[in-house]
Amino acid sequence: MILSDHQAKFTKDKVKFMLYALSNFTEMKFVETEIKRWQERHRYLLKKGYSQTKDTMHFYALACDIVMYYRNRYLDPKRYDKWPSEAKIIVDKLGRKWEAMDERNRWGGKFKNFFDPNHIERYVPEAKAMMEKIMSKKK
Repeated sequence: MILSDHQAKFTKDKVKFMLYALSNFTEMKFVETEIKRWQERHRYLLKKGYSQTKDTMHFYALACDIVMYYRNRYLDPKRYDKWPSEAKIIVDKLGRKWEAMDERNRWGGKFKNFFDPNHIERYVPEAKAMMEKIMSKKK
């Protein structure tokens, strides 16, 4: 697969996932906030503690951050301990659903070093090399 194939698969899975979430959890609201991320923005998020990785799937349009609300209450990922238990159960179900859709799909709620329940991605470790190949052809 080439990078655009992975991006298309990610988009297709994300649409199916969002339709599932909206159809099954009406007490929730979802707002997609960031798919493609630029280096400068990522440096800012690292500095503020909203990320802990230097290479993110956002660089390759293979990740999405989703702001979530439960009964109109914003679910701040940094304050997970304050989330209503019902919201935690729903978000966990959504994370498991996302990962079950494809073996490359990863949910940030299961990251080992950084808990990020608002993050979904298609993990393509070779994405950086694919992007470099694309950019070298443009020169």
